Amino acid sequence: FIAARAAPATESVRDGVYARSLVIDGNAGTIRVTKPRALDGATTSVNAHVLHLDVSASLLPVLLSVVARVRRLFDLDADPALIASQLAAGGFTAFDRDVEGLRVPGAADPFELAVRAVLGQQVSVKGASTLMSRLTSTFGEPLVSHDATLTRLPVTPARLARATPAEIARIGMPLVRATTLHTLACEVASGALCIDGDADVRILTRQLLALPGIGPWTAEYIVMRAVHWPDAFPASDLVLRRVAGGVSPAQLTRASEGWRPWRAYAAMHLWRSA
Repeated sequence: FIAARAAPATESVRDGVYARSLVIDGNAGTIRVTKPRALDGATTSVNAHVLHLDVSASLLPVLLSVVARVRRLFDLDADPALIASQLAAGGFTAFDRDVEGLRVPGAADPFELAVRAVLGQQVSVKGASTLMSRLTSTFGEPLVSHDATLTRLPVTPARLARATPAEIARIGMPLVRATTLHTLACEVASGALCIDGDADVRILTRQLLALPGIGPWTAEYIVMRAVHWPDAFPASDLVLRRVAGGVSPAQLTRASEGWRPWRAYAAMHLWRSA
């Protein structure tokens, strides 16, 4: 899931290794996350339920923040068995049995995820990745690292706010959507809008919906991944509606009431089943 949506130049997933650049409180650097492999000749993996995190020395002053972001990115605090049992008790039946322990991917950089959500409106996953690559190359600061795939730092709200909508649109997107990105960046840069794991979900959702060009799908997706709210549910998503039997957003919302407070996990199962 993360590999298909990785932000080129700032993220990469290769051979089971997740790597990315980060900037936290002015500290810039890189991280690598790996899953331990089985030893030669071993029948089971060593530390199968552990992820290894390598952090560049430049990020050590904000190590606790890095760890917290990685935990949210990989949803390490979830109890998949408990969530699955409660979804089933609420009438959810569309489990993907091939992915026991399915989790909801979060975000290492919440603003980057919000930008990606806007870029993903009405385009394919691949198309959004292409736009993200152009945006990062244009507005992301250069990065020198030992990983040749990580050449840029994430685009910051301040940098995007300093650009004009017309400059943003030159990456190959409609001016209206570029204006949405610019407005979003200005709100975050000014502190009027806070997109992180500590945000008040109801307030943030209302603020997002008040921005021009951000509708229910985008707001729910941002809350689902950037804030990591377990009950977020983009009921207007075309794939979710199709898998649920071609229902309307209102019908899907009503059907999902019994899946609370784990509707984000239900969405992941439905997307997987598609």
